[in-house]
Amino acid sequence: MNRRAWLHRIAVLLGAAGSVVVLRQYLSPEELGGTSTIDLGAIDVVLPDGQRRLFTVDGESFLVARQGESVRALSMTCTHAGCPLTFDDRASRIRCGCHGGAFALTGEPLAGPPRVPLVAVPCAIENGRLFMRIDSRGRG
Repeated sequence: MNRRAWLHRIAVLLGAAGSVVVLRQYLSPEELGGTSTIDLGAIDVVLPDGQRRLFTVDGESFLVARQGESVRALSMTCTHAGCPLTFDDRASRIRCGCHGGAFALTGEPLAGPPRVPLVAVPCAIENGRLFMRIDSRGRG
């Protein structure tokens, strides 16, 4: 076998291996993407109906709001520069102290440099418990 044929076979094998990795991640992103489901506790204890609360999971903060059986969660990391956000309950806003950004409670940017909405994180109430699904980067 000459050098050109040998290099061609190596390239084909590497391409096939890369395709397998991409296909596997597409078919099972949870397993490879580092996604996990976090049990935050009994829903009526940790988040009464009509309330909002900040939760910290693995060093990342999330604002979780409940209306009846509906639960929404937003990452408390600014989409502009990655700064930590604070929840201003009196103004019903989420604020970024780094560059004066502000977000609505829906996650939509209201003021300052942020143009991208906050990352929504999937939550669910199952068997009376609150679950949040996050990936290794703190996103849903």
